[in-house]
Amino acid sequence: MAVVWDIQKLCQEEGISCAWCKREANGLAHEVASEGLRGVLPVNWMSSPSSYLFSIVTRDSSLSL
Repeated sequence: MAVVWDIQKLCQEEGISCAWCKREANGLAHEVASEGLRGVLPVNWMSSPSSYLFSIVTRDSSLSL
């Protein structure tokens, strides 16, 4: 639990909010982490997402409703 508390504290300090979402609607986080570990995640993935990542965002947003 200490890690969770550390993350919550950092989020509060930086003004970041977090929310629970269904596992099925969290595909982007999984894909970004996977690509990051493989070393293939582009540096600009947030400002200029690939069509593949954008399709995951679209799918995730429809699942989170």
